[in-house]
Amino acid sequence: METTLSRRSIVAAAAAASLSAFAVPSFAQDKLKLRLSSPASATDQRAVALTSVFAPAIADFATFEPHWNAALFKQGTELEAISRGNLEMSIASAQELAEFFPEFSIFSAGYLHRDAAHQKRVFESDLFKPFKKMVEDKLGVKLLTVMYLGR
Repeated sequence: METTLSRRSIVAAAAAASLSAFAVPSFAQDKLKLRLSSPASATDQRAVALTSVFAPAIADFATFEPHWNAALFKQGTELEAISRGNLEMSIASAQELAEFFPEFSIFSAGYLHRDAAHQKRVFESDLFKPFKKMVEDKLGVKLLTVMYLGR
């Protein structure tokens, strides 16, 4: 299967880091190891973008170690693994977050966001700050950005 990188793939790569947490290395000279667990396959658009765009972008300070097809953690258990300190990254959805925090279910509503730019503005707005803080305080997960995969 031939894969081409597009603006959407690059945005997806940046966004894939979206709902993740980073471990802090014990020594400044050590590279971070960022293990990502995802139920996606290695040929998924997000996986391709992460390995071909995200991994090279962080190569100076971190090693990206993806685990596809839920090979490292079973689908739906990634947020708990991050919370326990057993995993550094995952791609999570508003639906997954709503299982911990029912307030997140509003962000899973269809047609809530007009487009990717609107979704990003909402994520970066003052309105969303308490949502991010709640996830960080209660799960120890840092939400980095959002991912938009189409209409």
